[in-house]
Amino acid sequence: MRRSTLVWMVLACAGALVSANTALAGATARADVSIFSSLGFASGSIGSVHNSSDATQSIGCHAFADSVGGFSGECSATDLSGNTVHCTMVNNPAILDAILALGSDSFLTFGWNRGPDCTFVQFETSSWYEAKR
Repeated sequence: MRRSTLVWMVLACAGALVSANTALAGATARADVSIFSSLGFASGSIGSVHNSSDATQSIGCHAFADSVGGFSGECSATDLSGNTVHCTMVNNPAILDAILALGSDSFLTFGWNRGPDCTFVQFETSSWYEAKR
């Protein structure tokens, strides 16, 4: 094999490795818990909250179903200042489906009314939000 061909092969492989490392790296963001009481919603990244050094923040949802077909769920959040909000839902299949699909590293947003009934649960699972370590 000629030396120039070998040099080009080495450069091509090196370029591929650099490209691969660039593709594996990516932008991520911390998203601590934010509570917007006057607007009736809270949000935060489950991974960021899990990884935080404080012992105050929390965010998440849970669901419960019984043997006769009843089901319920609750979402709650506590921000760095210790402000806590929560909402509940009973027999609302759309919100229950969203709670059940929530990932362990998702960015979660939930809303409530004055009930405090959950009015929506929204989540995003992507490489953008910090994963649990």
